Amino acid sequence: MKKRICVLTAMPECIHGQRIFEGIFTQCQKYGCDVAVFATMTNLMHSDRVYQKGEEVIYQLPNFDLFDGVIIDTVTFGGGAITEALDKIKVRLRNDCHVPVVTLELPIDGCKCIENDNEPILREMCRHLTVKHGKRDICIITGPKGNPVADYRLDIFLDELSLLGVAVHEERIIYGDFWYSCGERLADEIAAGRTTLAEAYLCASDHMALGLIERLKKYGLSVPHDTIVIGFEATTEAALNDTPLTSFVPNDSLTAAKAVDYLRTIIEPDARIIPYETSGGAYIRAGESCGCGSDHIRSLSRFRDVLYYTMRNYNLETRGNDIDIGLLMENYVSEKFTGVKTPKECLSQILGSTYLLQPFSHYFLCLADDWVTDYSSGEERYPKKMNLIAEHSGDAGPTFCCDDRSVLFDTSDMLPHLLNNDEKTSVFYFSPVHFGDKTFGYSVLQRELTDTHKLNLVYRNWLRLVNNSLEMMRAKNRYMVLSTHDEMTGLLNRRGFYERLEKAITAGGVSEHDIVILSVDLDGLKKINDTYGHTEGDTAIITVGRALCTACGSEAVCARFGGDEFAAAVIVHKQQAVSWFTQFSGLFSRFISDYNATSGKPYQIMASVGFSTETCSKTMNIEALINKADSQMYAEKDVHKRTNQ
Repeated sequence: MKKRICVLTAMPECIHGQRIFEGIFTQCQKYGCDVAVFATMTNLMHSDRVYQKGEEVIYQLPNFDLFDGVIIDTVTFGGGAITEALDKIKVRLRNDCHVPVVTLELPIDGCKCIENDNEPILREMCRHLTVKHGKRDICIITGPKGNPVADYRLDIFLDELSLLGVAVHEERIIYGDFWYSCGERLADEIAAGRTTLAEAYLCASDHMALGLIERLKKYGLSVPHDTIVIGFEATTEAALNDTPLTSFVPNDSLTAAKAVDYLRTIIEPDARIIPYETSGGAYIRAGESCGCGSDHIRSLSRFRDVLYYTMRNYNLETRGNDIDIGLLMENYVSEKFTGVKTPKECLSQILGSTYLLQPFSHYFLCLADDWVTDYSSGEERYPKKMNLIAEHSGDAGPTFCCDDRSVLFDTSDMLPHLLNNDEKTSVFYFSPVHFGDKTFGYSVLQRELTDTHKLNLVYRNWLRLVNNSLEMMRAKNRYMVLSTHDEMTGLLNRRGFYERLEKAITAGGVSEHDIVILSVDLDGLKKINDTYGHTEGDTAIITVGRALCTACGSEAVCARFGGDEFAAAVIVHKQQAVSWFTQFSGLFSRFISDYNATSGKPYQIMASVGFSTETCSKTMNIEALINKADSQMYAEKDVHKRTNQ
């Protein structure tokens, strides 16, 4: 039986994620393991916390008992603003995880941590500034003080610079947050004269370096003419900046590969470890920020990754390997999603657009059973049951969509196919499907581990379109429901009553049947409202609505016409109208009596009922039958008034 490895990370499309996956997938392919990746499709520093909560629900999904080991890419969870997500994962690890867990670079108590062996690269960064460029006045920008990664990089920087005869004074050490904002703050300090401009800036992350470069430019200072800046991580943003950043590639792939090897020693102690082979080559990615000149091949490659082509030559031969953001936008997928009229049509359009995700083995869409009708506020968890509502089998085309092949399964199973995957070793990407903090379900993309394609900008933005499409369908459905239903009781309104009844009559099969029309009116609603408040009046209305539905049974058409007025209709066999009404009256009275006896309310609920009946036909006058039932109901109401005077 194949082993399964669970990976928790964030924003897997970024260059860091690609490198992590390279190491994990390579080793898992060697060892015959499947991989399941659970990831938010946003950076966890995302400013919209409501939206971010909807993303982070994905971390509540993995059932650790169904995996043989867990890898947590803790670097993507680090930082003061996003500890909430990591804290929740830590709680789950303590309470729900009984398999070995390994973290990458940043430790978690009780878990093995694989530290990133970046020391040779970090030392080369120091030599680049001092030996290559002859700089001695160097400012180091690192991450938060006390952060293991930040401290590790700072210690190596200081040690190597010391060996090179460069002293770094305390004021030249800047503790930041690994994000743009740190570099921006430093540039503000320089512009305000609170600190002096250094000859060179040695940054422990690209984003801090880029923040510094762009903010210095705002103040009229030029990089690399006034100072030089280098970064670490070799991100896409570094290559595409107006002043391309000289940066160095970390050993992320090797670290991730070592994590898989460590798990293998625990899972299969006697199994052979096959070393991960790095690609080798220079770690530096030269840019303009230090004056070395740009690596144009690198910049062009990154540019192509994010370029929006509008008139590209897409064809059947190249499309599977040539999907980009331009194809996503120029196929008018958003407009197609917007134009759907029913939930099934919505899901069919989503499944039909999955060619944009090619190549893949399978695509699965799992949604809560009530995703269309549940309008409650967001919850930070998935329901106990999930519906595998659509599946696409790669080149074979759609397997099913919203039909009787849909599978209702325990959410703890995550995906039925995951437990029965007898195909080649695969990666399953689990991504949240939500709108704001309202959780609908999740999306699963399956690819073979040997596939060089990783998640990208297209997948993230396609998912956003899916999220918006599902929410728009929910809004349309709600408007449709509100046009035919009473919001307070959930019963049909007058319009819905007539539409539903007309369909029942015109559908045929009602010959030799009678129709029974009920008119029900809540007694004394005004007195309840005036004495006890409208909230109690609403409670009385809802109670009568429930009594009506319960007594009528599922075959009846029940409605609230407004205020304290209700109506119902049911088609019964010939000559059974009176006996049906007698049975209804007993059930209705018993429901009301039981409620009054147990509610503890300072008032009693009473209702008056009238009925009329006639042989079913397509030409019968429903309005006349309602008026006849009304007359009988009002007669009963008069009796109640005289009795209670």
